[in-house]
Amino acid sequence: ASYSIDMPNFTRGRISNNGLITLGGEIFEEYQWELRWPYAIETFKKMAHDETIAPALNLVEMAIARVPWTVKVPEGYEDELKEEKKFLQECMNDMTHTWGSFIRQVASMNRYGFSAHEKVYRRRTKRSGSKYDDGKIGIKSLPIITQDSIASWQWDEDGLEVTGMLQWKNKPAGLRQLVMLTAGQYIAIPRSKYLLVRNNPLKDDPSGQSPLAACWRAWKYKQALQEYESMAIATDCRGLKVLYIPPRYLDPNASEADQEVFRYYQEIMRNIHKNEQSGLILPQVLDERGEQYFKFELMSVTGQKSFDVSEVIKRYDKAIITTLMASQMILGQDGGGSFSLAESLSGISEMAIEAKLIEIKEQLNHDLVQQLFKLNGMRTDVCPYFDFAKDEGR
Repeated sequence: ASYSIDMPNFTRGRISNNGLITLGGEIFEEYQWELRWPYAIETFKKMAHDETIAPALNLVEMAIARVPWTVKVPEGYEDELKEEKKFLQECMNDMTHTWGSFIRQVASMNRYGFSAHEKVYRRRTKRSGSKYDDGKIGIKSLPIITQDSIASWQWDEDGLEVTGMLQWKNKPAGLRQLVMLTAGQYIAIPRSKYLLVRNNPLKDDPSGQSPLAACWRAWKYKQALQEYESMAIATDCRGLKVLYIPPRYLDPNASEADQEVFRYYQEIMRNIHKNEQSGLILPQVLDERGEQYFKFELMSVTGQKSFDVSEVIKRYDKAIITTLMASQMILGQDGGGSFSLAESLSGISEMAIEAKLIEIKEQLNHDLVQQLFKLNGMRTDVCPYFDFAKDEGR
């Protein structure tokens, strides 16, 4: 078959869309509301306190933070870009915070799916606080725009590109619906003013994709099982308290005096259950068979379950660790694991970490360096660039 091309339509640019489902600046890709941005931010903050998730996240983020960074130039341009390289190196070390501090904050994209940083520039003069006094435009700081302070994203009319964000002036308390009706609560930040680093930006989603979303179900079930296990252990430790009293006090047609006795012992049982009473006094009255009329027993409720809750929780822990690319953390806990397996798992983690470092590098060079050099009237077709050490520090 032959195809004809309509040249005016062929050359006019993009006509497709991202397919990202949004409404009022919020993203509706996830079917679970707990994982839907911006509500997902609160979910991920809760998950980050889990005793299994916290070290897995810290392992990846510390590995990202400890990798050294430097400035390089494209091969063959060493002499031509010597001064530009020096300038970028100076900018890297002339901020109000350290480069390492910036990278540690960027690493939060690993837990929230993205990390946004405002690009704050200044004239390089001693008076402005710079180490240099050449009047060029340098980088003053790259402060994080915290994920939980972002109210909504803004797109262009075609819905293809993000044009900015709205940030709360102060993180408000109370219902979101009430806050959104309050005027003057937002700061509009254009897209050109901030650096956006994302983890797996499917559909060009500005909020990226947090690895925590993939283990949310395992975490949720694990939390429920831990609560049930705690309740079962507490019940086993306390035992089941049983008080035997004569049937006459349980009779619905009992006299007022007998009903009063029944209520009295009910209150005793409540107090013992709540640990507000350590014991009770019972009358030593025997029936005609020599059995005590009033009798109190503490029965054990411990028994063999049809399943092992601890093993189920451990299974969910393994699923979480695997999802977060930190399987080496549990290697050997079950008494097995070879050196080759440990090396293989470590290699997988390093690949995941390197992918995140590449994303940081690409955004720095594509966005920050290009804008910085344009502001200074420098060439942008060939530039020095930020790069991370691939062999050192990991």
